[in-house]
Amino acid sequence: MRWLLALLLCASAHAQQVYKVQHSSDTDLFRDYSRISDLSIDFCVSEPSIVETSGYIGLTHRNLVKGPVGYAVRIGYYAAPSLAALGPRTWGATPGQYRGLAWVPGAKSAGNIASIEAHYAEASLSSLVALPAGCYRFEVWGTSHSSTAPNTDGLIEVNGYPYPTNDTYGYMVLKTSKAD
Repeated sequence: MRWLLALLLCASAHAQQVYKVQHSSDTDLFRDYSRISDLSIDFCVSEPSIVETSGYIGLTHRNLVKGPVGYAVRIGYYAAPSLAALGPRTWGATPGQYRGLAWVPGAKSAGNIASIEAHYAEASLSSLVALPAGCYRFEVWGTSHSSTAPNTDGLIEVNGYPYPTNDTYGYMVLKTSKAD
């Protein structure tokens, strides 16, 4: 019976895996990259795999300064031999604590919200990366900035609701498939 369970676990790790996480709360983006906590996925692959992400987050100009404010959003990951070795997830914004994180090449979206009148923007969460067998934690990180207020945090926030909902302004889908 034990061998059957091991076989089933191995077989399921070779199949395509799909994960979806949503972001539902207002989250300020700081001057230094900060984690968007709800957009974090832990997973393992038992062989070299292609990992693809898609999704978006809606962003809002908070009217703390007049004129344009910039934003950047990136996807990074930690790698470990097991999920337990990744350790517990850290929740909250934690600006600047991305040291040791590997950025997914090309997995970034940036731009400006021209003014409070323009008010909204959307950041893409698209990426594709080949990874070896192992366990991973993929996370979304964002920052906001303005030359008119270079030392001000929270110029932009991720859209959200004060209560949980399935109709969110942000989500990330992660798919794994066997690398050929």
